[in-house]
Amino acid sequence: MIIREGEKKIYDLETSDLSAEGAYLKSGKPIQEGSQVRIEIFLNFEGLRCPANPDGSLIIAATGRVLRAGDEGMAIHFNNEYDIKTCLDFIRKGK
Repeated sequence: MIIREGEKKIYDLETSDLSAEGAYLKSGKPIQEGSQVRIEIFLNFEGLRCPANPDGSLIIAATGRVLRAGDEGMAIHFNNEYDIKTCLDFIRKGK
């Protein structure tokens, strides 16, 4: 999910080059450079699977900005504050 200032749009994008400082998101319609965004990246891990979390989801929630954008996607630089949660954390909070 990406939320731009003043509007909420949900995109289902493939992520590559994920690091602690950012990620590259593949998109044929990248967001303008300099835009502030909030993203949630869903990862699945076998070791986190349980009855309450059957997909073994881990969620990285971060804010940041678009560093560069091109025809194939965009690079997002995360702000220093980001959160890593399991799917169970979101279920408990009703998200």
